Amino acid sequence: MQKPPIHSLCHSCAHVRRVLLGDARLDWRCGIGQPDDDMLPEEPMQPVRSCPEHQPDEATREIQALESGTPTKGSLKLIVHCSGNAAQVRERAKATLRDFLSTTQGRYFNLPTAGSCLPKHFLKRLNPKGVPHARVWQAWLEEPDTPLPMHKLDSLHAWLAKMDYRRRDWRWEADELIHPGRLSIQIRLLHHGKVIPDTLRTLLLNNGAIEIGFA
Repeated sequence: MQKPPIHSLCHSCAHVRRVLLGDARLDWRCGIGQPDDDMLPEEPMQPVRSCPEHQPDEATREIQALESGTPTKGSLKLIVHCSGNAAQVRERAKATLRDFLSTTQGRYFNLPTAGSCLPKHFLKRLNPKGVPHARVWQAWLEEPDTPLPMHKLDSLHAWLAKMDYRRRDWRWEADELIHPGRLSIQIRLLHHGKVIPDTLRTLLLNNGAIEIGFA
């Protein structure tokens, strides 16, 4: 089927699957649908308005968490130091993350064009690389055994690749404006250890923060 449009339930569903065809084209299918099932077809006509098996994907759940601001037990609290613009840093960082998640579903994106979903002020702080560099990161994304490309994370394609839902190891859960120069953020780490993820650091620093540390 065609790639589900943003107003289709399939766009935000955890069951949707991307299939790479032999001629390098992409096909999209329902992971629990059946070829001859009229009620739950493998390739439903788009856009889908209602579905009894719809389940919000990870990106949708994270966007909802951005709005609700409810931390889970065991979340890690960070302090973000700003130059009197903590409120702006918070809104810009959340908007950048929200735009990324909304456009890519947190997954299935093409690196050479994925940067178009990010705000201009954020892109200016990163160092966009050419298509050959993007292909290196795309190969790393698509093939689990591909060695990690040796490149600083402050490049656009490196940051995007590490933000893929299969690779990113944190979730933004809650935040609080302490005063104009300081912001508190609570994140959930998806691995053991107390470390500030590089992708989160890049997100905050390139949206105006000065320093990030533990509370």
